[in-house]
Amino acid sequence: MTMIHNLPYLSFVTNYPHPAFILNARKRSGNTQPSLQPVFGNLAFRSLLLGPDVEVADSGPPFLRALTSVNQAQNFALWVERAHSQISPKDETFLVELSLSWTETDQRVELELTRTLIDECLVCTSVPRTAIPRYVDAPQPPVIATGRAGRDFGMRLPDFPPPVTTRRSVYEMTPTQLSSGTNPQAAESRTSFSSLFSSGTVGMRELIDNHDWSQTPLGPRSSWPTSLRTVLSAVLTNPFPSALWWGRDLILLYNDAYAEMAGTKHPRIFAQHGSEAWAEIWDNIGPIALRVFEGEAVAKKDDLLFFNRLTDARLPEECYHSWNWLPIEQEDGKVGGFLNGTFDTTQKVVTERRMEALRGLSSNAALCRTQAEFASAILDFLNRCELEAPFAAFYFASTDGDSRAGQGSYGPRTSYIRQPIDGRPVRIKLRIAGTVGIPTPHSSVLDQYEICLDPLSPSTVPIPTKGDMSESVSALQSESETSNSPGRSLRTRTTSSNCSPDRVATNNELSDSDASTVTPLVSSPEPISSAPSLLERLSDSSVSSNSSIRTSTSASSATVTPASVTGSSHSSPTSTSDPSPRSLWPFIEAFTSRRAVHAAHLPPHITEGFAPRGWGEIAREAVVIPIAADDADVPGAVLILGLNSRRPYDDDYASWIDLTRVSLNALLTAVKGRESDALRAEQLAQLDDAKTSFFSNASHELRTPLTLISGPLQDTIALATDPLVKENLKLAQRNVTRLARLVDSLMDFSKIAANKLEGRFKPVELGSFTADLASLFRSVIEKSHIEYVVDCEVNEDKICYIDKDFWEKVVFNLIGNAFKYTLKGSINVSLEFERDHAQFHVRDTGVGIPQQDIGKVFDRFHRVDSVSRSYEGTGIGLSLTKELVRLHGGTLTVSSWPEAESAEDHGSLFTVTIPVGKDHLPPSHIMQNRDDIPASRMYARGIVDEATHWSTRAPGDDKTPSDSSDSGGNSELGSRMDPSTLFFDKNDVILLVEDSSDMRRYMKSLLAPYCKVVEAPNGQEALQILNFVKPSLILTDVMMPIVDGYELIATVRQRPDTRLIPMILVTAKEGEESRVEGLLSGADDYLGKPFNSKELIARVHLQMQLGKRRAELEAKFLERTREIHLLSDLSPVGIFRAGSDGRMLYVNPRWWEISGHRNTMSIDDWPESVTPTDNAKVLHAWHSAVNLHKSASLEFCFKNGNYAKGQFEPLITDTGECTGVIGTITDVSDQRLFEATRLAHAQEREATARRRAEEAEERRREADRRRRGQELLIDVTSHELRQPVSAILNCSSLVRTNLAILREDLGHCRTQQTPFTPSQALIEDIDDDLDALDAIYQCGLAQERIANDVLSLSRLQLEVLSIQPVECDLALEVQRIVSIFRNEVKMKRIGLDVRIGQSFETLGVDLVKADKSRFSQVITNLLSNGIKFTDTSTTRREILVTAEVSRHAPPEGGPCVPPPLENQSPIEPHVETPVYVYVAVRDSGPGLNPDDLALLFQRFQQGSNSHNVFGGSGLGLFVSRKLCDLMGGRIDVDSVYGEGATFRFYVQATTVPRHSKPLTNGYVSQDVVHLNSHATLKSPRQLHILITEDNLINQTVLNRQLRKAGCTTTLASNGLQAIDHIRAAAKRSPGGGDPRGFDAILMDCEMPVMDGLTAVREIRKLEESGEIPSRNRIFALTGNARAGQVQSIRDAGMDDVLIKPYKLEELLHKISDC
Repeated sequence: MTMIHNLPYLSFVTNYPHPAFILNARKRSGNTQPSLQPVFGNLAFRSLLLGPDVEVADSGPPFLRALTSVNQAQNFALWVERAHSQISPKDETFLVELSLSWTETDQRVELELTRTLIDECLVCTSVPRTAIPRYVDAPQPPVIATGRAGRDFGMRLPDFPPPVTTRRSVYEMTPTQLSSGTNPQAAESRTSFSSLFSSGTVGMRELIDNHDWSQTPLGPRSSWPTSLRTVLSAVLTNPFPSALWWGRDLILLYNDAYAEMAGTKHPRIFAQHGSEAWAEIWDNIGPIALRVFEGEAVAKKDDLLFFNRLTDARLPEECYHSWNWLPIEQEDGKVGGFLNGTFDTTQKVVTERRMEALRGLSSNAALCRTQAEFASAILDFLNRCELEAPFAAFYFASTDGDSRAGQGSYGPRTSYIRQPIDGRPVRIKLRIAGTVGIPTPHSSVLDQYEICLDPLSPSTVPIPTKGDMSESVSALQSESETSNSPGRSLRTRTTSSNCSPDRVATNNELSDSDASTVTPLVSSPEPISSAPSLLERLSDSSVSSNSSIRTSTSASSATVTPASVTGSSHSSPTSTSDPSPRSLWPFIEAFTSRRAVHAAHLPPHITEGFAPRGWGEIAREAVVIPIAADDADVPGAVLILGLNSRRPYDDDYASWIDLTRVSLNALLTAVKGRESDALRAEQLAQLDDAKTSFFSNASHELRTPLTLISGPLQDTIALATDPLVKENLKLAQRNVTRLARLVDSLMDFSKIAANKLEGRFKPVELGSFTADLASLFRSVIEKSHIEYVVDCEVNEDKICYIDKDFWEKVVFNLIGNAFKYTLKGSINVSLEFERDHAQFHVRDTGVGIPQQDIGKVFDRFHRVDSVSRSYEGTGIGLSLTKELVRLHGGTLTVSSWPEAESAEDHGSLFTVTIPVGKDHLPPSHIMQNRDDIPASRMYARGIVDEATHWSTRAPGDDKTPSDSSDSGGNSELGSRMDPSTLFFDKNDVILLVEDSSDMRRYMKSLLAPYCKVVEAPNGQEALQILNFVKPSLILTDVMMPIVDGYELIATVRQRPDTRLIPMILVTAKEGEESRVEGLLSGADDYLGKPFNSKELIARVHLQMQLGKRRAELEAKFLERTREIHLLSDLSPVGIFRAGSDGRMLYVNPRWWEISGHRNTMSIDDWPESVTPTDNAKVLHAWHSAVNLHKSASLEFCFKNGNYAKGQFEPLITDTGECTGVIGTITDVSDQRLFEATRLAHAQEREATARRRAEEAEERRREADRRRRGQELLIDVTSHELRQPVSAILNCSSLVRTNLAILREDLGHCRTQQTPFTPSQALIEDIDDDLDALDAIYQCGLAQERIANDVLSLSRLQLEVLSIQPVECDLALEVQRIVSIFRNEVKMKRIGLDVRIGQSFETLGVDLVKADKSRFSQVITNLLSNGIKFTDTSTTRREILVTAEVSRHAPPEGGPCVPPPLENQSPIEPHVETPVYVYVAVRDSGPGLNPDDLALLFQRFQQGSNSHNVFGGSGLGLFVSRKLCDLMGGRIDVDSVYGEGATFRFYVQATTVPRHSKPLTNGYVSQDVVHLNSHATLKSPRQLHILITEDNLINQTVLNRQLRKAGCTTTLASNGLQAIDHIRAAAKRSPGGGDPRGFDAILMDCEMPVMDGLTAVREIRKLEESGEIPSRNRIFALTGNARAGQVQSIRDAGMDDVLIKPYKLEELLHKISDC
């Protein structure tokens, strides 16, 4: 059971509607077959076998007992075993008959089984062929806790819903069938096995033999030419797909492999015309056939073809083939047809394309940061993959918050969702993210879907409807809840965004037929032909003609359908004709299985309107792919992907889809991880922003009332006359200032906490600057009778970079803190420099800091509990000081001696240490200029003023504390400004935007005396006011509700009618950063709260006057601009304006028309629209105008064909500065067109005449070259053939004369009855005859060489010369060839030696595979040349032939010399190894002229005067070079003029393993018998030989030779006579003697009446029938030497083949060996 624990199809078997079970396909130990006992069965299977014992019994043994016979069990075992066979059809079914013992009559049931092998499990499903009995009282199986460790699969099933009763998919049924309830599945299942085996399984040889060929254009087989028979025999024996197209009608013949490749087209295309057999691709391949009939060989690699074999409808299938067409010559030399070899490369091409698509998909989505980007990247890439993604829809999935409510339960869990069985249903909402190839909106692909998964089983549950529901809903739910079936079907609603739940089905509307609406959700991740589709069971009874579930047709109606998926679409709410949207995609199967689900056979009404992508057609299939992150309970997304319409959805396709799903899962996991990281960073940033916002809001809420207090106080102090009242007002003013300082400190502290406080560090001489700051405390400290010492070192060489405002706070906080806790004694302030640091000390004699508070003194809000001058303070002063020191790159330390520990020496020492220079500071924060403007020191004055009130008055000092400082400001601040100095107009309008009503009233009171003020509480109302009032200036706050100040500025600046209005920001945000931010946002001025009333009026006055002037200038500019635009638009020429940098600023419409420049391109790239020929000069002229400030004028042509005359004029100011370029382009196309047309006509006439003359001259030259070549070939061939023919005639005449004289002498002796005594003259005549015969033999060899060279030349020219490797001993072949020339060199007295190198023995090379005949031809040509040239030598007359072998080729460009053997290891004897055979022929002839070496290996080329001296055709070396190239080698020559020459060459070969036997076409002997041998050739025993030869001369010569060798012969002139002789010989010896009649039969292949191949086939048939008692040995005599022809002869039945010309000794040796 562990084996099937993770089986992906377990849920499929469980919910299969008919009996289904699983077998262990693994063979048991000691058994040859797997077990036939099921290891798992579904409820239907167990109920069928066990009936009432379904709960307690095991169904394994009952299944075997239920088989009706032993024969049936054996057949079932064989059917199971064939599941592992590659030959057995995958869709093979088995009809089993089971006897049910639990029934009263042992009722029998027939099931048709279908098998599917998955790993080591065999899944068997069934279709009942007879009625299945049901046991009514069968109990329901208990729920199995599948989530626990100890779960048991032993024939017990979890609580799944009951199966559906039909298998028909909604995609295979038309809307009519859906509405009528028709289910043709049963009819299909009965006929689906009729076509398991097609006629294509019949062997092609048998099919060809039994075909009536007399009714075809080929005619009867007896009339077929030999070439057709030979090639057809080769095709039928070829194990690879091969076909023969014969005749002008291209009748198609092919082998078994080709038939398998053709698929369903076989045998329909057999013996058909090519244009009919492959009609779908004939437009592409038809014209190529004509080229093949002209003798051209054609081949293509990975050629795209469309075969009409996809599905039963024979739709076009995308296929790729590498194929070739080779022309076949008939006996008359014409092309009779062509051989077609083909290899299917579809899997390679499609796999490469799919993997490339997968790599691109991963690369495209690898760096996505959000799920939206992820979906966009996926869809963007799928949009480019039209073949693999004809259409696609991407949905994001999200679950309701209550879907995980049951996780706290400890109940069992299911496998497809992480929910306890007693938990709440999981509600999943699908939201579309985008589509590819699908119009929006579309009724088949909705914008939203809603899915509900029951945690107990993959069924649907009710989804409560929002709003007012009728009572029928409760009734419907009650009926579902009271159902007794544990796997009950729970229904869902279908909602739409444009309809309301107004009507639902009632109890009495739900009839018993609703049982058919049960929809079990089962996954089908891979295509299994035997398994029913999940979609089939999902949608079987969704809609029926008698169903009571109705569909709403109005916007106010609700829809209740028995579906598990609900959807909504944003289509028009007025549509009433379309039914409510319903899910047509298997989302539930995808979510429950978490694998891709195949949706086959999409009907046209589902894909109607889809874009025809890919092959220009709409996809017919799709898959639904769930995309889940690694840790997700449910998939986070789902992808609907259309499938390639011209590829079947096979295992390879499904594997690629699953790999895509895994890749998308990993990508989504990574994206969610990055999204989570970004979310966490965003949350932290939001937390910082919230903290900063809090302090900013607090600052704003404090500064605004402070402004309203400070402003009126200042005005009142200036007007007050009563001293007591004035003193009280000043007291209030001082506290307002103190509160403002506290707010500033809080803001600085909040900025430090948010890392937003940045300094502006300037160079300062720190000693004098610090002493100046410390001097401000001298008055108040000395008045308190405390010694105050300031000692700061002044060093101009030690420059420190500090922020003056920050350093001021540091100094005053430390001195103020020392003064606060020092009641008597002294305070010492000092600054000194040590190396590269400056140290600032503040030493006091105060009460000191307790030791327990030393570590906390710099903590925020911490205060030391000790005696001081004042208890006031917030506890952030020292903490802020430390942070400000840190910003300078320094440190702040403290040492303290509490008064409680030391009464005499007590106090504290604060030390600030900062680096000298600027290297420790951020470069962006350093300001190099020194600021000499005196600072206001407002912070310092506030600290000193506060310290003044800490000190106690000295005796006799009558001043009040307020008299020492006037923090309230100048007494004149509150006075009104002189109206004569202002230029306000009563019609001026100021728009005041402020959310505080008190602030608005105060600011309005300041501005109302000068102009009109309009108020707005926020930015939104201000924008509404701007629609009716156009103010002269806008005065606005920053922080306001609804629309803040920054958003108001942005909106005002975007509106054309308000963008020039000046705007002033009045805000509580202080600091340089806030000021810069406000000015950069678009404000004209920035004023912080609290502000001075005079300053406010002055700034308003200045910005209002500037705004008026700006508006006036803008109006004038717009007026002039409109005039210029109108003028340029009406101009007939193109006008443009460029800046000083050459960038185009303006072009008129006419410029676009003339230039044709695309508006999608940058206008600055306009030279790219100029033709390449004129581009260079246009750029030069443009460069002169822009950079050299020179005018330019030229004519050029744009790419759109318009010719233009351009004028570029630089704009030079009075000061000589160039501000840009203005230019024009005038269209001169008509003029240029007229000139060009006239010139083109003249040039065309001239070119036509010149072309015709050149073509005529070229044809004449080509004709001359062909004629000269033909004449040269004829002359050379004629000369070289006539010479040996003349010698043959003369020698034969001499022999005949001598023989005639000898016969006359012998006849005279016989007549006279006198003895014959040979004379010396007779002996000499016989020697002359022998020499003459040797000469005839040598002339025959010469003619053979010439014929071979001419034949090779013609084949080279036709590019049909091929290399045919055979197994041979090349070393022995070299000796054999040399032996042929032994007689000739002996006659010419030339020494000929052969040396076989030691390398053959060292490397262990014996037999190799190479083209022996071409190898021999090269050596023969080189030896012939060597003998010819050596014969002229008068000194040394020697020829040496050497042969070597090596594992390496010579270096490229080096001589053909074998590499040394030192670094070469012996060759493995049983492994094929590439080797290189080297041969050299060295002669002692006159050598070669150096000028001849370059031309030596060219066609018809010879050495200087060699033709006149030696003769020859000039083809031998040329042919040898070509042959060496074809055999993977090379040839060269090494010669010293006057000392001979050495011709070297090497070829590539392959060693033959030792266990192989060499295949040779003839006998090879090291000792060759020569004509000058005096020994007589005799057969080892008397042989009876039948000679079948139609040529009488050849017949007579062979007969004489055999009889002379001691053989008896019988003659036949054709194959029919030979058969008669064989029959007669068999009848003569029926009871004894040799039953064969003949020891050997020599059969010519081409003869009249009956050729040799036909005769040998007939003889073999007679031998098989017994008419001829035994098998005869038949040897073919033929001049056809090609390997294919030899093989065809062997296939016809010949025992061996002898190639003409052959030698008698070779013939006798072969006969004797057999």
